[in-house]
Amino acid sequence: YRLKMGCEDMGSNSQISQEQTIPILQTTIKSALNAIPMEIGLIVYEVLRNNDGQIIDWVIRDANEKSLKDFGQSIESFVGRKATEIYGDNDQMKLLFERSQEILTTGEAHRFEIKVPWNGQRLLMAFLRYDEKTLIHTAMDLTDQRLAEETLKVKEEELNLALDIAQMGTWSWNIPQDVVECSK
Repeated sequence: YRLKMGCEDMGSNSQISQEQTIPILQTTIKSALNAIPMEIGLIVYEVLRNNDGQIIDWVIRDANEKSLKDFGQSIESFVGRKATEIYGDNDQMKLLFERSQEILTTGEAHRFEIKVPWNGQRLLMAFLRYDEKTLIHTAMDLTDQRLAEETLKVKEEELNLALDIAQMGTWSWNIPQDVVECSK
């Protein structure tokens, strides 16, 4: 990926023939990779298509430290690998390839939550289009948050059951408004 920048002298009609080639992944995206908080993984993929134009895989082009740590990889061993080598060639990947086709076509980012089949992690994932063949993917681990929510729900159900069995209830008093609310 290279970005060509032409310079034009605004004071005259002559165009400066100086072109600079800037590796995008080493500037713009690399800055974004390093600016992301450590709890968010970020990976840049180049899509691979078959002869019919369907996305059949992604090649990892860059990643931040969080993603490298999550996969136990060095940047050298991670970049250049196909997504199916790392994540497996399964139904979930086929679904992600279909979604990435839609993202590249419409240009609209997609955000969704998944459960990772091999380790049970709950991830909030987002994919966005960088250009016609590049996707940027972020992932945030929600496993602890979802576990806490499930635990809280179970504890609330247990409390409500205990209150029902004891034929008791709860109440709260809003002193400024002098209002009392009762559960029963």
